[in-house]
Amino acid sequence: DTEVSSLELRKALRQVLPDYMVPQQFEPIDEIPLTPNGKVDRKQLPDITYATAGRSPSGVELSETESSIAAIWCDLVGVPGPVAKSENFFEMGGHSLLAVKAIALIETKLGVRVSTRQLVMDPLSAIAKWCEDNRLKVPESPSAERGFLSRWLKRDRTGTGRT
Repeated sequence: DTEVSSLELRKALRQVLPDYMVPQQFEPIDEIPLTPNGKVDRKQLPDITYATAGRSPSGVELSETESSIAAIWCDLVGVPGPVAKSENFFEMGGHSLLAVKAIALIETKLGVRVSTRQLVMDPLSAIAKWCEDNRLKVPESPSAERGFLSRWLKRDRTGTGRT
């Protein structure tokens, strides 16, 4: 009779199931539809869309960094906002291939490299805080970046120390 959040349900399931078997989304239903033989009628189950998957944005305004990361996640996963601070990339519907793209986009946009572990384990607020605390100095002019890139490309690849 009590409503359980998807986060609590996911934590409970992780104690008894391997991670790959824990559903990313949950949809509450009043009754499980059955076939005349008493089996679950999968055709009658409602389609789960992210908008109805128990998302409960906290109503708290996101910081600029959180908004940037949330926009990247929403774009990659293909869901509309808003995103709660407690939201996790994989709980939003992300997967390993999208995680690589997310890491690259976050690094490009914010100048910070997020680890795969952070993206898998941490909520939006923790990732944003880490990004703010570890923000790298982005070159002020494109020529400074080109200078580094050209030096790197010209570096000796033979191991002789000559360029």
